Amino acid sequence: MASPEPPKKSSPPRVAFPWLGLALLLASVYVFWILPQQSPPSDVSVTFDRSEESRPQGANEAR
Repeated sequence: MASPEPPKKSSPPRVAFPWLGLALLLASVYVFWILPQQSPPSDVSVTFDRSEESRPQGANEAR
């Protein structure tokens, strides 16, 4: 009859390197910081309509 062997001690669990967190951090830095600096600024066109009929009623009374 064989004597029962003592249970083998397993090595303590290693903490895996957080690859997912690092990948998300790098992706967010690229998307929100590097990519906007590489793209040219968009043209913005603003027009003001100063005609009297476009003003809301009572706009001159406040002055």
